[in-house]
Amino acid sequence: MINAAALLTERYDKNPFVTFDSSGIGKSRIFDDEWDFTALKQNKKTVFFTSIPKKHQSNAQIYLFEYIAFLKKEGSDEHIGVGHLQNYVYCISALVKLADISELSLLSQNHIWRRVKSQLIGLYSKNTFRKFIGFLNRMNAAGLIDRHTTIAEFSGDFFCSVSDPQQHIALPSSMHIKTLEKTYETIEKYHPWRTQISDLMGEVIAFRDKICTDNPNMNRSSLSRRVTGFSNKLTKTVHIPDFKLNIKGKWVNDILKDCLICIAMFSGARKEELLSFSIDSYSELNGISIIKGLTSKGNKGQPIYTTWNTHPITKKALELAYDISNYARDIHKRHIEQHFKNSNIDKDEYDRFMQEISGAFISLNMGLIVYGRSMQDYKASFDSGMGVDRFNFKASPEDVEEFNLLNPSRCGELEVGGTLKKFTLHDFRRSFAVFMIRHRLGGLLTIKYQFKHKNLQMSGWYANYAELARTEGILMDTELMNLCDQAMEDAAVDALDDIYNLSENLSGVEGERISKAKIEKLEQGEQIYLTRDELRRMVKLGEKSIVILPTGGYCTSPDCERLCSLTVISKKKKGCGAVLTDSQARRKLKEHSALVKSFRGMNELNDYAYIKLLEGHKNKIKSIEGILLAHKIDFEPFNDEVSLSLIDAKEVV
Repeated sequence: MINAAALLTERYDKNPFVTFDSSGIGKSRIFDDEWDFTALKQNKKTVFFTSIPKKHQSNAQIYLFEYIAFLKKEGSDEHIGVGHLQNYVYCISALVKLADISELSLLSQNHIWRRVKSQLIGLYSKNTFRKFIGFLNRMNAAGLIDRHTTIAEFSGDFFCSVSDPQQHIALPSSMHIKTLEKTYETIEKYHPWRTQISDLMGEVIAFRDKICTDNPNMNRSSLSRRVTGFSNKLTKTVHIPDFKLNIKGKWVNDILKDCLICIAMFSGARKEELLSFSIDSYSELNGISIIKGLTSKGNKGQPIYTTWNTHPITKKALELAYDISNYARDIHKRHIEQHFKNSNIDKDEYDRFMQEISGAFISLNMGLIVYGRSMQDYKASFDSGMGVDRFNFKASPEDVEEFNLLNPSRCGELEVGGTLKKFTLHDFRRSFAVFMIRHRLGGLLTIKYQFKHKNLQMSGWYANYAELARTEGILMDTELMNLCDQAMEDAAVDALDDIYNLSENLSGVEGERISKAKIEKLEQGEQIYLTRDELRRMVKLGEKSIVILPTGGYCTSPDCERLCSLTVISKKKKGCGAVLTDSQARRKLKEHSALVKSFRGMNELNDYAYIKLLEGHKNKIKSIEGILLAHKIDFEPFNDEVSLSLIDAKEVV
């Protein structure tokens, strides 16, 4: 077992290198405040030790160094994840502060471990405890600590919160569509102006730079007035919609956010993968739109290029994002080259920074506080979030109901008339999976909503995503596929819960059979309620099947052809599994009102060309009224007649 105090003087007195550049030259030494792993080309580049008290820092660094050496010695398949190392630093920092010890090996002693455990009570969540346990067990596997533990060692009193991390949000359908509408409009609105916007931004920054050069002692307020005056003059010469010149790039950054959101919603890619996309990332393969970028998942932390299925709007989004930010790209490139020339950065950092600014989404802040300085990261950070307030969401009762259904761990967070509390790129990833599944995937579900406005004909893309991804060899990563599988299972359980537990009345061929069976069981004194866990088990075992029909309602037949939504077919089809619940019947009331309005508008025209359509409307209206009666829903009966008849039409001919 390691003895850090002895090792300090015996093995590490020369402060050896921990990290190296790509040419093998030492970069960071063991007792530096930070270890630079840029040469590994992972998303996380640096491990910082400044959170650990100075008196404990050197020993903590030795333990981490020994753990890395253990992985290398064992030839472990586990790669050295820089992000994981930083998490271990967090664990070390917390534990040594509580125990006030440098020697982590002392945690092997029971009396010290009991003292540390007593001090942990109520400080951290159950999820954080899992991180501590994972760290200690890895140190144990490396022979650095003689202490193995499990979550069972800690009772509920230890945790300040026992809840697991909340799932990322899945957007209700109406909010999902509204988000796509807004981002689509932004892309169409500014795509023709993208180069002009970049040129104007560059012109203002060049003006600011010249003033600073000619007047090095000018105070900030005077400089700001000069730049603002110049910006205002420029703004009056252009006709770009809602154009705003801002040196820190806030207005342009909002456009970048919409481009990024749109691509996220049509790829399901992770944040770092999205930020790797460039203007050349989009292409078409056998008529299928794809987007190419870097991913580190499943490749031991090393980034590799791969592809995702996407939508053609992605091409415009990338062009807009790249071209509108070209002014910042040119400035960053000039500064990076100067820093490399002055030996402020090495070749690995130079290559990394040049790779970052080749992407479509880069930092736009040209304020004097950061201007010209060597940055840790040139990618866009979006630290202020994705701007949920810009979308002006006002939740309807249906939105709240759907939000609670899709996000059970966040039930109650969204209120009627309220908005979402947050908007992150990973929310769009989960929304992508949930929306795709709930609006048609495989044989389980079909399209529930379609985009029928502002030329957004995207439902076909959603419907075919999984099939295309598989048949064309396009990446659908494991995590995203798991999200889709979970969403599929959740949707099935929700539908069955609606049928068996929530709805008082059921209609449809199978709905009537289920209602009859429920009544018989109640008369026999049997319990008819099925818990969601029971329903989930049945779905997993294949004992229950469910399909959402395109015109509303469910079908429990595993070989459903999606025709049983038509009443005339349902009644005659052997083994039809059509079911309509109360919640779906209430939606039919809105359809009833819309059809009545449409019928009366056409009927007033007295046009023979509409006779067939009017007869069809009337039949549909009466069919819906039968459903409303079955579900005891009040409505205004429809008794209108077609003003012209088919006989009249034949006489005219």
